Parts: sequence; C-alpha cells; structure tokens
Amino acid sequence: MLHEDVSKIMGLLTPDFMWQLLDGKVLNRQQTSSELISYFHSIKKIETMTLRLQEVIVKGNTATTLVTEKVTALTREHKRQKRTTTTETYREVWLKTGSGWKIQRTLVLKS
Repeated sequence: MLHEDVSKIMGLLTPDFMWQLLDGKVLNRQQTSSELISYFHSIKKIETMTLRLQEVIVKGNTATTLVTEKVTALTREHKRQKRTTTTETYREVWLKTGSGWKIQRTLVLKS
C-alpha cells in the first residue's frame, strides 16, 4: 500500500515539481518521492489529518494556495511507538494541465 499511496501523491505533481523546505533546501520530484517513502515507512498509523485552506488566488491557469496541515500519527522509533503531532503551513502553486490541476511548487513557510 505504501507505494500505491506515494504513487497517488506523485500523480498530483508536475514533472518539474519543486518542494522548498523550511531550511531552504529544495527537493525535485524524484527527491520528493524518496522523502515520502521514508516518511510513510516511519508511520504506523495516521490518527488525524486536517488541512485548512486559508487562501486561494486563481489567475488564468495558475492558482496559489496557502494551507495549514496538522497531522497526528503513531510513529515507529527504535522499535517503540510514539504519538507525534506536526503542524505545517505552506504555499503551493498549482497549474491547470490537460489532465487537471497539478502542484508545481510547494514552499514550507512554518513548521
């Protein structure tokens, strides 16, 4: 199921997708896929996930969103389970393509 989940997420991204982390590091599409696989391997169960869409600006075939995401999950750390809650705010640029809206860029603003 892990690879199915990552594949579905990757299907939402443009071929030139870039993800800028809070520390300024920029990941391309392939690096993003690797990060998602690593993240999902560390998760035993996602208990809750809330996305709050704070802003949407549409100009032609481009949309910019501001999103706050809160995730509570059981993680695996050194053979022990730990409940972790993370909150992140990010700006995304979406492009309207022939196969629907796709994310071109994600910029993490707060974590």
